Amino acid sequence: MSFLSQLLPGSIKEKLSKIIQHKIVEPTLRFRFGGLYDNQTSIIKYMPFKRDQDYVIPDFKKQSGGKIAPPFAYWLGYGKTEQEYLESGVEDVKKMDANLAAVGYIERTTQKVLDLGCGCARMLRNVNQHFKESELWGLDIDAKLIYWCKENIGETANYATTTLIPHLPFESNYFNLIYCGSVFTHIDDLADAWLLEVRRVLKKGGVFYVTIHDENTVKMLDGEYKNANLAEHLFQNKTYMNNKGNFGMMVIDRDNLSQVFFSKAYFKQWVEPFFELVQIIDGAYGYQSVAVLRKK
Repeated sequence: MSFLSQLLPGSIKEKLSKIIQHKIVEPTLRFRFGGLYDNQTSIIKYMPFKRDQDYVIPDFKKQSGGKIAPPFAYWLGYGKTEQEYLESGVEDVKKMDANLAAVGYIERTTQKVLDLGCGCARMLRNVNQHFKESELWGLDIDAKLIYWCKENIGETANYATTTLIPHLPFESNYFNLIYCGSVFTHIDDLADAWLLEVRRVLKKGGVFYVTIHDENTVKMLDGEYKNANLAEHLFQNKTYMNNKGNFGMMVIDRDNLSQVFFSKAYFKQWVEPFFELVQIIDGAYGYQSVAVLRKK
């Protein structure tokens, strides 16, 4: 094959490589490993940048101070225009700041803050306006979003690609504040392990600000958000429709597509061995509620 490849034009070699991958390699793996291969969570622990390509990251250019929007495909559903996308991050940080202040979190300098599941730093790029002289970190499983941040708004925070495995690459008792929007709404089997890992890297008394789906989410999806894509999808799901009025934890779809719901009572019982549940705030993040937890 190596001798033959020297004789073939580049375009033909590329096509031949793809044929071998899709017609021989992948079917063989599926035959040998069955459902494990098809289960994306089991095989792909993160979403690599340019999976099948070489790439070069250019020298950092003068950056924009966080005022540039990423490509539309990177918006993750937040906004329909660049202005809406950017303003949504500003507003969600303002809400978080006000909600934290209302429960007594008033320290605003020299903090260590982690945005877990930061995307393209929609929120994180605005955090330094509220937390002066603080050490800010953004983590995400999608490498292309992290590289976009590093190239375009790298001065706003430190960024790193992480995985679906419950591990945060920091020493214990490191952060004063960890927040994540629309992350634990998609974690099912590993939710306990992730909760414990978040607790590990928080300082005693540190705060975990996390959004969840709960009974109020169900109410809002039945009402003002009934035309949202998630609502339209859930209304077609028998498990959701049959159980939305009575659940402790409800998981719709699985793998990387999970939609996870907690009743407030179940959530409180779940977290209390590890955190003080300070408050649950209905509708503080669109149709998601916010739980404010403090490490015991």
